[in-house]
Amino acid sequence: MASYVFFRPPHARFITRLKQNLTPRTFEVPSQLPLTGGYVICPFQPSRETPLVWLEPDEINRIEVKEANALSSFFLPEDSEEEKRAYEHAFHLVSQSLQSGETRKIVLARRHEFCFAPKKAHSPLHLFVKACQENPSVFVALWDTPQTGTWLVASPEPLLEKVNEQWHSVALAGTRTNQGTDLTSWDHKNLDEQAVVSDFIRSCLSQTAEKIETSPVHSQGYRHLQHLATDFRFSLPSPESVTRTLSLLHPTPAVCGLPRDNALATIRLAEPDARSFYAGFSGPLFLHGETRLYVSLRCMELIGDRASLYAGGGIMPESTVETEWEETRRKMATMRSLFSKP
Repeated sequence: MASYVFFRPPHARFITRLKQNLTPRTFEVPSQLPLTGGYVICPFQPSRETPLVWLEPDEINRIEVKEANALSSFFLPEDSEEEKRAYEHAFHLVSQSLQSGETRKIVLARRHEFCFAPKKAHSPLHLFVKACQENPSVFVALWDTPQTGTWLVASPEPLLEKVNEQWHSVALAGTRTNQGTDLTSWDHKNLDEQAVVSDFIRSCLSQTAEKIETSPVHSQGYRHLQHLATDFRFSLPSPESVTRTLSLLHPTPAVCGLPRDNALATIRLAEPDARSFYAGFSGPLFLHGETRLYVSLRCMELIGDRASLYAGGGIMPESTVETEWEETRRKMATMRSLFSKP
């Protein structure tokens, strides 16, 4: 069974299509990844059920993408009361960990499943093209392998990429509806949440990187949502230091929490559904000189005529369940909106 990946970097005019005829190799941790060039698909936590997948393409093609004339309507998922109660219970468990001082921040995620009409406009490739058209400023990818199944991602968050001979990562955290770039209008909860992520990435990079440059915190908008961001630009002295940096960074507090081990333990206890490949990362690594690894956010798993949406939010001691619930709904709208129009 052949494996496929389609991906489109932010603002790129071309889709890259990868095909591997044999089953991709798998690994346990990012530091084991080969340095020979390929496409990596890493889950939130590698395991026997969800391994780290390494696709080494037999075929590489580029296809032009024409920009859409208009965006689809903003379409929130129709959640059930049972989903809401499950989220409230998980939120309560997370809040207990935060109030006890065991953790400073925990990212609480949830899954929403729905059925859709099996028609051409809802095929994985059509949904991928539509996601590219409607989200020009993010990394869009579609994977289909025996180990992962079929997933669609439209992520605004670079974990590690090389741009103009310089390495780049972003501390992206804090979420609100798009309200402009004024930092003074952000609340303390979101500012503190972003600072936790920024401090963590800076600490990781200090162990492997050289000539680290840090930008001021700024607002960054993606369609209907806005986040706080800090850019890090730096040098990495060797290919081996790239995979070591990945092992240090993943998962960042933007998708997990801090301290990481305590946050992971609470996530396993509180979340009713396994994250699988949500909140992992994917992208080309040393593939013909290109490295663009993005955190797997705004993502959806496709199985037949069923789709599972995943989204999460950073919970801090001052967080409220209603605010965080609505944040997950807004994030899920990126994928849910792909089904709103043919």
